[in-house]
Amino acid sequence: MIPEQYLKQHRHNLVIHAADLPQGKGWAPLTWQVLEGKNDIVFTLFEADASTDNGPFYLKKTLHLSGYELAPELRALQAQFCISMCKEYLAHQDTLPAQPQKGRESFYRKRTAADSQMDLAQTLEQQFNLLRTVDNNDYPAFFIKDGHKYILKIYHDPEFTPKPQEAQ
Repeated sequence: MIPEQYLKQHRHNLVIHAADLPQGKGWAPLTWQVLEGKNDIVFTLFEADASTDNGPFYLKKTLHLSGYELAPELRALQAQFCISMCKEYLAHQDTLPAQPQKGRESFYRKRTAADSQMDLAQTLEQQFNLLRTVDNNDYPAFFIKDGHKYILKIYHDPEFTPKPQEAQ
């Protein structure tokens, strides 16, 4: 994705990708994995080369999600986690060996607005991970019913306090 002529201009060309490379190359890996029901997301800090999400890696770390984070929280956690990985790399760069990516590759395609469409035949429970990942402003959840399009937006209610569960 980056021409070799530009890569050669720098000592390092580091990228952090939210997948356990070589699995999950491509677009929006955090979103795709949440949609798959994963709550433990491996991030890979690697040396970019001219191919997509290729090159040896220096660090792999796992971000643990609760399963209730919505898109803004997911983005904030991703940013904080990437900053933490950068700091760790900088603190230990002289002792972190570059390791080749091993294993079978997989690729995630680029997501589009159409990927936010809900299925009226499925329950909200079945589509909760889709609701977690939609962007309320740019790619909100939606469904089509009888030729009409309806848009759904999801937010946490900061004032909600769950009731203690009754003993069984």
